[in-house]
Amino acid sequence: MAVYFAALLPDRTGAWVIFLPDFPEAVSQGNDLEDALAAGQTLLNATAEAFARDGRALPQASDPDAVMRFGLKEMAALPEEYAQGRPVVAPFATPKADLAPVRVSLRMTRGDLAEIDRKAKLAGCTRSAFMVRAARAFSETYS
Repeated sequence: MAVYFAALLPDRTGAWVIFLPDFPEAVSQGNDLEDALAAGQTLLNATAEAFARDGRALPQASDPDAVMRFGLKEMAALPEEYAQGRPVVAPFATPKADLAPVRVSLRMTRGDLAEIDRKAKLAGCTRSAFMVRAARAFSETYS
């Protein structure tokens, strides 16, 4: 389990924007600091899962001082009417689950496989991604 630091930037409305500088594509927001902290953990979880799905290793975590410098730079780039206060740096732990993809073998009819492939294509995802999503949806229905 790794710990990553997020920069949380306040605005004049009381909302917060969350950046995970080690993952440039990872940005979220919260209506208040508590909401932002929850959104930050959700953001890191989703990002770590996406990296695992894609077979990519997680990057080395930046230290808190570097993340604070990032937050200050982002605040300075905001229009004056939006910027409010100072950034906050918060730690977030990656999920405890083993996110490494594994290969499985399933038996089914050719017709079922063709139907799965057709629906995966319609959903714009791979066969594996479609089956994982379907299994999660089924599991949520019966949990």
